[in-house]
Amino acid sequence: MKIKSRLIALAVSTGFPVTLIAESPNDLYRGEYLLKISVPGVPWPVTASSTYEPDGTLKEIDYLPAGNFLGIEGRAGYGHWSRTPSGQFVINYKTKLPNGQIRQVHALTTLSASGNELTGTATVKLLDKNGSVVDTKNVAVTGQRAASRLATKP
Repeated sequence: MKIKSRLIALAVSTGFPVTLIAESPNDLYRGEYLLKISVPGVPWPVTASSTYEPDGTLKEIDYLPAGNFLGIEGRAGYGHWSRTPSGQFVINYKTKLPNGQIRQVHALTTLSASGNELTGTATVKLLDKNGSVVDTKNVAVTGQRAASRLATKP
């Protein structure tokens, strides 16, 4: 703890932004984001919650209209994310659907300087039980960092 405090004091005294020394790029992206996914041909956005861990893993839950009594069903997808040299984030994950198909997502996002907003695009492929692509969509993604205790940095 003493070394980190000294680095922060040194950064402040020399005029460097503290975030460059006090937090890694992976910590900046860490947390939960509430997403809106615009799908061509669908009149309303699909909503999702995406949780990014510093080790590069992620969990995304898409919320879709369904036949249950609440009218909404969530499907969890698991994958990984990484930062490109240009500062963008590459996201890959898969979601197993109830009918045995797999939704495979490859996205490229940009995070705002504050770390609170993200924007990007994604290619979503629907694979049948044999792994063959049956549909592909290009979608737009926007998101806001969730304001919850779980999304805050330590």
